[in-house]
Amino acid sequence: MTSLNEAEILRRTLEQSAEAKRAAIKPLSAPFEAACRAIGDRLQAGGTLFTCGNGGSMCDAMHLVGEMIGRFAYDRLAIRAVTLGANPASVTAIANDYSYVDVLLREADALIAPGDALIGISTSGGAQNITAVARLARERGAFVVGLTGRSGGILAAECDVELRAPSDATPRIQEVHITLIHALCEALEARLRPPTA
Repeated sequence: MTSLNEAEILRRTLEQSAEAKRAAIKPLSAPFEAACRAIGDRLQAGGTLFTCGNGGSMCDAMHLVGEMIGRFAYDRLAIRAVTLGANPASVTAIANDYSYVDVLLREADALIAPGDALIGISTSGGAQNITAVARLARERGAFVVGLTGRSGGILAAECDVELRAPSDATPRIQEVHITLIHALCEALEARLRPPTA
C-alpha cells in the first residue's frame, strides 16, 4: 500500500496554483482591462451582466453574481447581474422538453438584450451549451467574455475578450478563474460603486 503524504499534496497543490496564477499576469493584463471597461460601460448604461458555466464553473458563475448583487469589498448599492441556469424548475423543464444544450440557451434567448454583457466560463472551452449562449449573446449585441483554459476551445471564437488560464490542468484553470473573478468583482465594484468617504 502506498503511503499518502497529505502535507506533500498540499505543498504541491499550492505551488502549482501559485505558478499558474503568476503565469497568467502578463498575458491576461490587457484583456482583463478591456473586459472590465466593456462590462462596466454596459452596466453603467443600464445593461445586465449575465454569467454561465457547468459544474464547478456554474458555481463560479453564481459566486460572481453573488458578489455583484451583494457586496465584495465594502457596502454599496447592488450591481445588476444574473446567472443563467440557476432556476431548477427551468433547468429541469427545458432539459426534459428540449435538450441539455438548450437549458442555458432558452434562458439567454428570453433575457439577453443589446447592451448587456455575458461571462461564459468553461475550463476546456469546449462546452457546447456555453458556446451556444456566447454566440447568441454576440448576435444580440451583448459583449461576451470567455473564461477558458487549455487551447481556448470552441468558446474562444465566440468571445469579444478571452481570459485564458495558462494551464492544461482543470484544477489549476479553476483556481485561476476564481482569482480572475475576484479581481473582476473588485474592479467593477470600484468602477460602478466607488466607496464614499
